[in-house]
Amino acid sequence: MKNKGFTLIELLAVIIILAIIMIIAIPSVTNYINNSRKESYVDTAKELLRGAVNLVNSGELEIFDPNTTYYIPSSCIKTETGTSQSPFGKFNPAYIITTYDGESYNYYWTSKDEASMGVPKPVSGYSLSAEHIESNVGEITTDYGIGNRDNIQVYSPDCTESTGKVAVGRYNENDLSGKVIPIKNCEYSGALIQGATFTEGQYTYKYNQEATYNGWKDIAGDGWGVALSDKGTSAPVDTQICTKINGKPIIS
Repeated sequence: MKNKGFTLIELLAVIIILAIIMIIAIPSVTNYINNSRKESYVDTAKELLRGAVNLVNSGELEIFDPNTTYYIPSSCIKTETGTSQSPFGKFNPAYIITTYDGESYNYYWTSKDEASMGVPKPVSGYSLSAEHIESNVGEITTDYGIGNRDNIQVYSPDCTESTGKVAVGRYNENDLSGKVIPIKNCEYSGALIQGATFTEGQYTYKYNQEATYNGWKDIAGDGWGVALSDKGTSAPVDTQICTKINGKPIIS
């Protein structure tokens, strides 16, 4: 009997052909998988957006001020499928940004996950698509494309409204401690010297000083101290506190 088989040249030719096919096919397959995951990312984001809409429509989240931008973290949204992370990893963080114009609500999405995939600038939930998903996302930015509003409120991870940090336009996961104090820039007409006093509404502010039980004392920090002025009354505190005066922050 004669032995039949492939020659070395024939085997090399087949290997070369297979290598060429793999070189051509692998990028296409990789792109297909990546695009599919981006589509899944968008599906998850839109499900979370729908969850936020339900919370607002049901009145569980009180969003009614046309002059406030509200940030709802994805962690406080319960979805029908139970999915609350991207196909690339956990959100770190993700927000549904909500505004109200007096008649209707607008919803935006911005996010970053643990693989640094996400939407770095707010995008309307109605137009969100796979094209908006970027790689190597750094810090997400929350001050794009949603209009100019004086106040910002950020809900905590479970959608409660405990006191949070002063809003500065950018957020990271450590800023999810509660509802952010509204931004309010105030103006003082006098000289910025230690002890300079500014009063507005129910608050008194003093430059480079802090309030104590025994009165005010000097501090070294470059900013303002604040104390409630009308502590002898039973009236509710409804004056919005300044967060900066002449560009100098409240530090005490």
